[in-house]
Amino acid sequence: MKWILLNCLLLSNTGLFAADMSGLNASLGSYDPSGAFSITENVFMIVKDSMGRETGYNPFTNSWKRDIPSSGSGSDSIGDNETGDPGPADFTIDITENLIQEKYNFEIFGLCDVRYIFEINADKSNGGSIHFEFKDYITSGTVRNYALQFDPTPGSPAPTIIKEVTFQLLRDDVNVAYKLNQIGDDKFIDSLIRMINLAEKLAEKCDNYKGHNKKETCKPAIAILNMFIKRLEIANRKCDKPQDCDEEPAWLA
Repeated sequence: MKWILLNCLLLSNTGLFAADMSGLNASLGSYDPSGAFSITENVFMIVKDSMGRETGYNPFTNSWKRDIPSSGSGSDSIGDNETGDPGPADFTIDITENLIQEKYNFEIFGLCDVRYIFEINADKSNGGSIHFEFKDYITSGTVRNYALQFDPTPGSPAPTIIKEVTFQLLRDDVNVAYKLNQIGDDKFIDSLIRMINLAEKLAEKCDNYKGHNKKETCKPAIAILNMFIKRLEIANRKCDKPQDCDEEPAWLA
């Protein structure tokens, strides 16, 4: 009996039950004007859980947070060992133990007009991992928001992530892309901004409508936004070959 009891105790202390492998890793970096990864830290972030606890760095208030259990954040730059030149700058946040079903809100802070890359790896308790990647623009002195819904339990629905978008943020994104020479000429930018402004006016009518058929009233704004997306898709496809970068004939067709 003592031998059986001893073996039970040993098994319970040496991993008879599978370890919880859940975790969350978020990384953030930016690009320089040439399109290479920047060696300068131009973007930072904070993650907040549903209880209001925060981890990360807010450069606007110069404050570090580490309220979320088993979390940490910091900057990283891997340089060239031979030349001593600095490497791409990353800011990362990790939450490493015993995650629960939670909604995480990420705030990204921009120190200048820049294009950035935001990546998340969400690990379930059985080790399965899901990867999200966003390449976007941010205006100096502004904040971008993403909401991640994550349940680490095996068999639970896949994580979902939503970016907060407003008409003003759309205008900011277009203008930053233009400043960085990433999107097109004055005529093209003016056309995109006019589409955003029109969609915003139509959306205001939708918001203010008090009748029963609100869904129909909102359709024009949605149609303009779909056209906005389609126009960007056409321009992106045409501009894969710089000599064919005039998207207007395809758009008119």
